[in-house]
Amino acid sequence: SLGRPDLDIGAMLVRGMVWQLEQRIGDGGTAAVLLMRALVEEGMRQITAGTNAMRLVEGIRQGAELAHATLREQARKVTGERGLATVARTVMQDDDLAAVLGELSYLLGADGHLQVESYVAPYLERQYIGGAHYGAKIASMYFYSEPERQRAVISSPAVAVLDKGVTEAEQAVALLEATVKAGRKTLLVIAPDFSGPGLNLLVANHAQPEEKRKVAVLAVTLSAVGDERRLALQDLALMTGGVILG
Repeated sequence: SLGRPDLDIGAMLVRGMVWQLEQRIGDGGTAAVLLMRALVEEGMRQITAGTNAMRLVEGIRQGAELAHATLREQARKVTGERGLATVARTVMQDDDLAAVLGELSYLLGADGHLQVESYVAPYLERQYIGGAHYGAKIASMYFYSEPERQRAVISSPAVAVLDKGVTEAEQAVALLEATVKAGRKTLLVIAPDFSGPGLNLLVANHAQPEEKRKVAVLAVTLSAVGDERRLALQDLALMTGGVILG
């Protein structure tokens, strides 16, 4: 608290602006605060001298639009690894980390998925895994293989892609039996919904001790909806060489 309500409100506005800049861009907070201070001080001087406040606001708005358009015209897209690393360097002031981020940004592109993990010792390492990434939600917390990290990892699973929910026990039994018949020990089920006896059976099967369990299961629903989900299911079926089960 600055001791005055009007000052507190102003400070909160400035802090909110800086926070939004950091979240959206990662830098520029100091420059924005200096610009805001100059606008407020000069604006108060103009109003004290008799300038109409509404006309002053409109002038500031027009000036901001002109500055934005000019900066957009002068901007140059950064695409190369070295250029991306230079941009990263301006944000974190760390040459080694900037080089890694430049490499990651260049190789992954705008649509790549990046997962950051913490280690006990401070060092930089990265691993690239080919494939695809889809936003999804796990059907039950019991499917987590690493509950403390809220993460589920399975290797070389049979993949079942369905365009309707798994709600009946018979559906779950059919999926498990097909997996065993195919000689697989892990199963990934992707469906719009999991509930009722169908979900309960999959959870009960997965909860068995590892030495007794024939199939380890991971059940997820895609985050996408409507046509976006339909197209995502088609992509998954193509990538896995399968068909969408209805």
